[in-house]
Amino acid sequence: MDVVIAPFTEEQVESINAFQGDGSWHPFTCPKCGTRLKASAVTIQCYGCGKYMQTWVHKFMADWSWRDPKYFPGDWVGKEGEGHDEKR
Repeated sequence: MDVVIAPFTEEQVESINAFQGDGSWHPFTCPKCGTRLKASAVTIQCYGCGKYMQTWVHKFMADWSWRDPKYFPGDWVGKEGEGHDEKR
């Protein structure tokens, strides 16, 4: 799968943070405290414990294509905490 490496553009930060908060997909979370990661221009990091960050995201997270139902096969949308197990 293609990835995008920081630094992230302003538009990429907006897309990543929207993805992280959307609830349709499982977000990147901190392996130490479970908090959703939040993007900035230089990283995507935990603002819960502050002990985790990474410098890459999947390309679909950064270019708004995660919002296009045609991007992934099938017609599945999950609820937060349930994964992709509820049919639209």
